Amino acid sequence: TESAHGLIVSIKRTTKQAHDPQDGSKLILTFSYDTPTVYIEGGEAAAAAINEQTALMEDTFYSGNGYGTGYNDMLTMAEDNYNYIVSSGIEGGMMELVSSRTVSVERMDNRVLTLLYNDYSFTGGAHGFYGDTGCSFDVETGKLLSLEDLSGDYDALAAFLTDYMVNTVENDPE
Repeated sequence: TESAHGLIVSIKRTTKQAHDPQDGSKLILTFSYDTPTVYIEGGEAAAAAINEQTALMEDTFYSGNGYGTGYNDMLTMAEDNYNYIVSSGIEGGMMELVSSRTVSVERMDNRVLTLLYNDYSFTGGAHGFYGDTGCSFDVETGKLLSLEDLSGDYDALAAFLTDYMVNTVENDPE
């Protein structure tokens, strides 16, 4: 739980695990996610709007948006992976798949709340995959802020950010 200026963000962690369909002795899936809940002293409507948006993001993560996302699809993939490893007789095959979302508070003041969602997925292979999504909210209204809301000159800001990202990638040795 973090707080500032009458703004409180609490984060609850949910973890679901699934075991192999044969005898249940091997862990084949760990699926976990954070759920942020916002309280704003004197700003109940704004908090409700933010909580509605974060609940939608949680639901989308849990239900998924394609093969290999969401709990049910990850469970199907984990069972298929387990069955393939067992039927192929692969020694030391990676049995456990992982899907995880964590949430951190990146900014919290009397104007803006920024939450950073970090997703991690391991579906086999050499390494997992990471992805970050940031969401900024107007603390007064609860409105999800867009890039257009952050600048009086959207085109100039978008051009600057694009150049910055391209420069960063081109100059990063990794």
